[in-house]
Amino acid sequence: MILEEPQGDQRQDSAAPSNHTIQTDHLLSRQRLIRIKDPAPFTGKDDYKINDWIFDMRNKLTQNSSEFDSEALKIAYTARLVSGDARDMIRDRLEPESVDQISSAEQIFKILQQAYGKSRETERQEAKEEYRKLKQKDRPFPAFWADFTRLTTKLQKSPLDQYDDLTDKMSLDLLKSLGDKKFDTPRELAEWCMEQENRLLLIRNRQFRENKQAEVTRRRITPRAERPRTSQMPGNNRESITRPLNYEGRTLPPRSQEPAHRDFGRKPDKAEEPRCFTCGKAGHWKKNCPDQNKVMPIENDQLDSNQEQLGNNVRDSADEYSDQPLSEDDDSSSESGKV
Repeated sequence: MILEEPQGDQRQDSAAPSNHTIQTDHLLSRQRLIRIKDPAPFTGKDDYKINDWIFDMRNKLTQNSSEFDSEALKIAYTARLVSGDARDMIRDRLEPESVDQISSAEQIFKILQQAYGKSRETERQEAKEEYRKLKQKDRPFPAFWADFTRLTTKLQKSPLDQYDDLTDKMSLDLLKSLGDKKFDTPRELAEWCMEQENRLLLIRNRQFRENKQAEVTRRRITPRAERPRTSQMPGNNRESITRPLNYEGRTLPPRSQEPAHRDFGRKPDKAEEPRCFTCGKAGHWKKNCPDQNKVMPIENDQLDSNQEQLGNNVRDSADEYSDQPLSEDDDSSSESGKV
């Protein structure tokens, strides 16, 4: 059997990389280009806890390991992100002539953890107290589940204890919906709780919309006269009281029968008798007055004063007439009278 030697073009094609290999190299190169943001410098203050800073530093050194080819680069990078009082604790051990020189970044983490971190026993006691007070209540289940898993991991709770504690700490709505359902792991129970909470939220929103629509429809159908009327009671704390217009227990003020111009403050004991304007006596009106046609007598003193006043007026008028000059008409009339 004779095997034919492949031609030049065929030999080059067999040696060329496949498309799958090219895509894999491209993805790896993209992953190497992704650079995680540098953590903030640690100064030893309470605004940035040591545990959080160590977690961010380890994540940076692990994910961007291509930037730190040697342990010396990791030490230099870690020391650059330590400042303030915390830097004084590692400065002497970073010197080349130091007796106990730092040889890894983990040694820097350990020194700072001992200085600014809490002991394991203290952290465990705080975690126990926080776990004891943890309840879902009105919180969304995802936020409650995040705190639950963090504390159970720190306290090293078993899956069985986690399942029992989760049923005790969840909200009453979820506990009623759970009923007799059983799940194998706490995570499965948590996934069901998230789905059930979303369903309950949708049901609650739908009921709210239906009640609102029913209220709008009822207001359109109900006649205006039968609608409840809201009144406010006087006082500092005003409460709204809803009563229909035909409320039987209400009392209306008595309607006054007196004329509008009369003084309502004065209450007469009995009806007043009519009084005559002619004679001034009570018991009859002017049209029925018996003295209507009588001539009122005039006293002598009043008559003498009236006659004296009349004589004075006549004398005054005669004097005024005699003082005036005669006009042409008066002269002609006097001459004609003489002839």
